[in-house]
Amino acid sequence: MALDRNESKKLRLEENIPEPISPIVSYGSVVLFSLLLILAGMNISSVAPFFPTEARERNISVPTTGIIVASLQISQGFFGFLFLFTVSDKQKIWFAYVGFVLSGLMCVIFSLSYHFNSKHLFVLWCSVTRILIGMGGACKWATSAPILIPLFPNKAGIIFSTLEVSANFGLMIGPPLSSWLYSLGGYKFPFIVMGATELFVGFLCFVATRSLQNRLPRQSSQQRQETEFSLKPALRFLSLPGVWAITLPFMVVLAQLGFLSVTLAPHLLDTFNIDGTKSGTIFLIHASMSTLTCFLYGYLLDKGYAKITFFICLALTSLGYFVLALPFVGFDHPKLTLYAGLSILGVSSNGGYLPCFFLFSEVGKRNKFAAEESLRICIFTWITASYSIAIVIGQYLVGGLFFSCFNFYQSSLLLSGVTFLLATVAGIYVAISDANYKGEYKPL
Repeated sequence: MALDRNESKKLRLEENIPEPISPIVSYGSVVLFSLLLILAGMNISSVAPFFPTEARERNISVPTTGIIVASLQISQGFFGFLFLFTVSDKQKIWFAYVGFVLSGLMCVIFSLSYHFNSKHLFVLWCSVTRILIGMGGACKWATSAPILIPLFPNKAGIIFSTLEVSANFGLMIGPPLSSWLYSLGGYKFPFIVMGATELFVGFLCFVATRSLQNRLPRQSSQQRQETEFSLKPALRFLSLPGVWAITLPFMVVLAQLGFLSVTLAPHLLDTFNIDGTKSGTIFLIHASMSTLTCFLYGYLLDKGYAKITFFICLALTSLGYFVLALPFVGFDHPKLTLYAGLSILGVSSNGGYLPCFFLFSEVGKRNKFAAEESLRICIFTWITASYSIAIVIGQYLVGGLFFSCFNFYQSSLLLSGVTFLLATVAGIYVAISDANYKGEYKPL
């Protein structure tokens, strides 16, 4: 019997057939990584209910508080870009482990800031730990999908949408859950609970995934060269015009998340006299439409409708911004345009983002990346960086700088025009690319 097993294993190695992976391991890994991304979303949003108040009591200025809160997202974007050049397929599982350990541990350590009486030390401690949490989040975002997609190669859209829904769910439940934990145990308790939970879930994830690396198909020598040295494929990836033609419009789509987070509340107060105690349901319009349509997009992407989904949602994003701006051009029904615009943007947000994996994949294949695994790492590290940078642009460039000089309607009109322009450029590029390409891969 032992001889039979050895011969079977030798035959699998010779024919490059991977060892079978238990469904419990496969589906369990999806569940555990989803939980990790729920916690990643909670890390971003959980400080909202009480941290600004704590900072104000310590005489910390509002801009400084904003920098502390935003440092996580900025860090995630920076390290996502850095990982584009440093993470290889061979290292992805270990980067995921580093991600949950760093994120969970720093979340617990962040709670110790409560004990610092010095204002400057409090700011430094909070900023450094938030930056390191962002680094851990970048590790998780950049590696989760590349680890899971090979387990379900025909369900990449569903896997990607599941991870996105998980992060969005974490963003939504972060504030109320942390507020409840704060009421039970004070300032430190929410961070200790979330950090300890992440470390526990991460340990389970380690147990479930530690053997995956040896159960995937072996690579050719050329593929191993690309996956072991990630600088060359990263530079190739960034040099492709198609990458930028897709990236710029999808960043404008995601900018809505940052833009609405900083402009919608003051707009509701100034225009409708709706304060923070009543505005939650209006924010929920956008969040609920985004979450409800996410799995639909995953299904469509797995059926091969990435390109049409992407461009329809770019058009919807431009339309949604324009509908929000209608009162500026004389349509005197501001509440109707607000609800309609938020609904349209909620529907389009994930549809302008999730297809990018498939579109980037096709761009890479047309340019003959030898290793699909290396391309997948490039794509998800780039998406991680672009996602975070887009939110920061929405928050500070449009929602901060432009919104401070103009109003909500004019800012929305600007975003509508920029989205339409970049979508047109991307459409022209894809049409020309499809017309000129005569290789073995299907049109974009």
